[in-house]
Amino acid sequence: MINRIIFACIASVCFGGELFENIPEIKFDSNRAILGKELYFDAGLGGGNSCDSCHNLYFNTSGTSAKIINGINPPTILNSATKKFFYKNGEILSLKEQVARSLRAKNELAKSEKEILDYLAKSSSYKDKFKSTFGSKTIKFDDVVSAISEFEKTLVTSQSKFDEFLLGKYKFNPQEERGYKLFLGYNCAVCHNGVNLGDNTFGLSNGVTSKVPSLRNIMQTAPYFYSGKIENLRDVLRIKIGLEFNVSQSELSDLIAFLSTLSGKVEIIEK
Repeated sequence: MINRIIFACIASVCFGGELFENIPEIKFDSNRAILGKELYFDAGLGGGNSCDSCHNLYFNTSGTSAKIINGINPPTILNSATKKFFYKNGEILSLKEQVARSLRAKNELAKSEKEILDYLAKSSSYKDKFKSTFGSKTIKFDDVVSAISEFEKTLVTSQSKFDEFLLGKYKFNPQEERGYKLFLGYNCAVCHNGVNLGDNTFGLSNGVTSKVPSLRNIMQTAPYFYSGKIENLRDVLRIKIGLEFNVSQSELSDLIAFLSTLSGKVEIIEK
């Protein structure tokens, strides 16, 4: 066990710096974020679908969906502002670029810039809000993207037990501590490290290189894997860890106890 922990800790050096990091303070423009919130929940923007249709914040604040949509298991929108890469292959490198892609992509909101601007231009309320927020009588697509991006910046979950642990303000209970040691001992942290315990690194699975998913709020973001084929977190752990190690049921319970410390609260900005 000690050798495994040492191996995992040495791996952190390869990524440069600490193995895990707290979510940093994310600055945002509150006026743009409030407008972005309205756009995020507006189903008219996508002709019947909103950003919230796939990345739910209204019912359970998971930032994702409990079902597969258009063949995709939507990733959680929570903590997007801390990501360096977006999408499975990491081809998008900024939050604003991700928002723009999501508005236009065929398997997401699937609307052209013109369709979005035409929809917003029909609303005197939107025209007034965009003018007061951006200072222009004309609504621009870049401003739509900027507003939604600013709202997404507010969706961070820094108040988790794990963050408090990293700050020295929380002590794991015995089961959480056992799970944390197992997490390191089973080399999970080789891929799941950094601010989001994933999302900013890449791994190889079945011969395909893809972005390692975040483990933050994993208790709330089922189903799992890019395919969404697994509903139960215990089964995920059994599949991933069982490929290399003989993991027991009690160890799985301990790991889940640790992973539960990664759950944080998100506060939806109010007017």
